[in-house]
Amino acid sequence: MNAGATNMQFRAGVDSDVIDVIQAIILFFVAAEVIVRWLIRARADDGREISLTGRWGKST
Repeated sequence: MNAGATNMQFRAGVDSDVIDVIQAIILFFVAAEVIVRWLIRARADDGREISLTGRWGKST
């Protein structure tokens, strides 16, 4: 990621702070699925019932 960041900074004239934010967002979305799955498993291990709905905010 550092090689691409340096290349982007020099070729496109992008500020290094913007590159840091973009990298953080990419890492967040890559790790988000793993974190959500871990949280669901942790709650299931506590004995609580876990149900995921197919619709936003509505349970069936």
